Amino acid sequence: MFPDEQAIALIFIFFFGLAFGSFVTLVSYRLPRGEDIIFKPSQCPKCKTRLGFFDLFPVFSWLFNSGKCGYCGKKVSARYPLIELVLGIIFVVTYLKFGNSLNTIIFLLLSVCLLTVVVADLEQSVIPNQLIIAMLVIGIIYRLLPDSFSVVQIIFGPVFGIIFGLLLRKIFSLLNKNEALGLGDIKFLAVVGIFLQKETIITFLFLVGVIGILTAVFWNASGKGRQFPFAPALAGSLYFCVLMAEILEKFEDYVLNEIINFSF
Repeated sequence: MFPDEQAIALIFIFFFGLAFGSFVTLVSYRLPRGEDIIFKPSQCPKCKTRLGFFDLFPVFSWLFNSGKCGYCGKKVSARYPLIELVLGIIFVVTYLKFGNSLNTIIFLLLSVCLLTVVVADLEQSVIPNQLIIAMLVIGIIYRLLPDSFSVVQIIFGPVFGIIFGLLLRKIFSLLNKNEALGLGDIKFLAVVGIFLQKETIITFLFLVGVIGILTAVFWNASGKGRQFPFAPALAGSLYFCVLMAEILEKFEDYVLNEIINFSF
């Protein structure tokens, strides 16, 4: 039996995600270091040998070579297939949510940027400005689409995000006696302001708190110090709220109605 059109589409999207995941591994490594991400050829990080076409198949090349470089035989980090697989899954989830629509393209591009930001922050404690600009452009395009059109969101969303970020930075500074929220995180919140709907703000803040605490615990337990990357909390919470916006809106309306009914 031949697979139906939906199954074929999902398989295509998954492998498309793997390919873009390979791009994420490259950009998240090179961009914070100021290296070229377009014209510089891919090479083994150990022996610096230029990689050929068959060395660059997402996941499969790594598995075929047993996690080692095919030229020098040294171990290649599992970060490469892991990032590729994660983005492949994210692409499938996004497609299942938005189907054949412009929103799918918008949020596939956003997910590429979000994962790149998370990896860069986890590995190098940097959120490159180029990625912030890219996400802002994606956000503006999203808000200019008929189904999500909002000039107010384009203008005031980033402003609200930056003000909120600066406020958090001040609070953390007073509580921890250090700057727990970096400027990159504040810029990231400007992006959040464009995409986030008012109905999902409470959920977003709750998720940021939970993921942030879990990240801090893991980071401290790993012996990497008290200052931990905040991008995973922001990116994960934003992506969840984008996917679950309709459900969260109904849930929050239900909770508010129950509170009002209980009060009276």
